[in-house]
Amino acid sequence: MRTLICGGSAFDRLLFDNDQSALDESALHGLALFTSPRLRCTECHAGFNLSGPIHHAVGGAAASFHHTGVSESGEAYRAPTLRFLRFTPPHMHDGSQATLETVLAFYERGGGPGPSELTPFVLTDAERRDLIAFLNQL
Repeated sequence: MRTLICGGSAFDRLLFDNDQSALDESALHGLALFTSPRLRCTECHAGFNLSGPIHHAVGGAAASFHHTGVSESGEAYRAPTLRFLRFTPPHMHDGSQATLETVLAFYERGGGPGPSELTPFVLTDAERRDLIAFLNQL
């Protein structure tokens, strides 16, 4: 996908219009989790489009993801934007996760098989619901 036109989401209204009522309590808690040092989501998904370059010393991306302007190696690629996430499954840079629930389970266990730069974490059921509530507002 080369172009994604978005704007006016609940997250945009909070971010750009300072509309404090744009996100409900659950989504606000999800935003706090998303930006927390505990989960570290913004290390890869930052900026306006919640995207960015990724470099993994181990592993790599499928060949179709190598030509991103980040690097020609299989160890660097651009994290997909999280904008309109609820409308664009499957998820991840390679489309390997069918639902947001499976994406979170992937990150909770520290990523895929083999060594990873990701740190495993544990979410409560309520935290998982809150994080998904936030992601659905992008």
